[in-house]
Amino acid sequence: MQVGVRKGGIVTELLCYNARLNLEPVPLPMPITWMFLARILPAVLGVVSLTLGFLPSARAEIMEHLYEASVPVADQSDEERKKALGLGLNSVLVRVSGVQEPETNPVIKAALAVPEQYLQEFTYESVPDQELAKAVASPTVIPATIPPRLVMKIGFSPASVKSLLQKSGMTLWPRQRPAVLVWVLIEKPGEGRTLLAPAYLQQEAEYRGLALVVPMNDPAHLAELTADTVWQLDRTVVEQIGQGYGINTVLVGRVTQLAVDQWSGSWLFVSTLPGEDSLKSTGLTPDTAPVMMESTTTSLEAFQRAGLDYVVHQLISQYAIPPGGLTQNIALEVSGVESFSDYAGLLHYLHDLEPVRSIAIQQLSQHRIYCMLEIEGSVEVLQRLITLGAFLVSGPQMAKESSTTPMPLQYRMSTH
Repeated sequence: MQVGVRKGGIVTELLCYNARLNLEPVPLPMPITWMFLARILPAVLGVVSLTLGFLPSARAEIMEHLYEASVPVADQSDEERKKALGLGLNSVLVRVSGVQEPETNPVIKAALAVPEQYLQEFTYESVPDQELAKAVASPTVIPATIPPRLVMKIGFSPASVKSLLQKSGMTLWPRQRPAVLVWVLIEKPGEGRTLLAPAYLQQEAEYRGLALVVPMNDPAHLAELTADTVWQLDRTVVEQIGQGYGINTVLVGRVTQLAVDQWSGSWLFVSTLPGEDSLKSTGLTPDTAPVMMESTTTSLEAFQRAGLDYVVHQLISQYAIPPGGLTQNIALEVSGVESFSDYAGLLHYLHDLEPVRSIAIQQLSQHRIYCMLEIEGSVEVLQRLITLGAFLVSGPQMAKESSTTPMPLQYRMSTH
């Protein structure tokens, strides 16, 4: 019997689990009987789902609507439609690449002139008068000068957009992204220091593709923190804030109003990857050194945008896939695979990781899978994405018994 896996699904000669996948058969040294398949088939079809692909955790989010946009339009004319398509495509490129102004790239500029080439679907939606304010305030809607009565909802082809990014030399920011906790303290003359209301930050963050978390009800052990304490931008305090929310990526800002049109402040970004023991085994640096940025702007909104630009730049440096399409093959070994549902869920998980292009199962032993992954970009980016999720946990790196197979990255299935 032979089993093969290519990005998109799972197939055997006896079981076609997911028609989206084109599989290349490779030898499977583990005997699988008809009785075994008959026993596990109902469980596989009934239990395994796409939610196994990447489990959200307190430190990570999956950005589900990166390739969608909603644009207010005056009517359904060809002229309005093409204009809306261009605005929508540009907003998608902002979120997918992390670049704030992709339209300045010559290749992107040319593509924005023919946005219909990247279109997958669109529809129009009437907006009742009582919903106008909500619709215009939505981060997924491109702001309009005049409140719209009609919104064009657009879906772009992920494959076409990714191809465009490659041609333009821009990075691809995977949809698995760290949750970022943001605290911003504001100081005004005669008013003291207070926590900034998050509405504008949330709107801008969604437009930029950031998984933003803002303080709501403070955890009990953070109650002793005062505005003056946080104002110092001390790394230990910033890490304490993140730990209170179970989040490893934290951005803290402080800003002072010096005049009506002058704001000056600082941002501190701290990103600590979870699980130092696991990081030692993967070879990643346990934490990212905190980075401070000073900013002086003409408005409070501009200061907030500068902070979000800052954190996007930091995250792109850690998680983005560079242009060029260069691939490499790496070995991966996963233990703790107790059932065929685990097996299918693992392949879904690997399939959902943006850098993974194909998967070749090479060995199956009791509770353990050895496979080769074809990935785009660096191994470090793949490891960081795996670390973000809750599906795999890095295990102790054991030497391979066979010298004919490369040393694999070693993980085990999470029990959560």
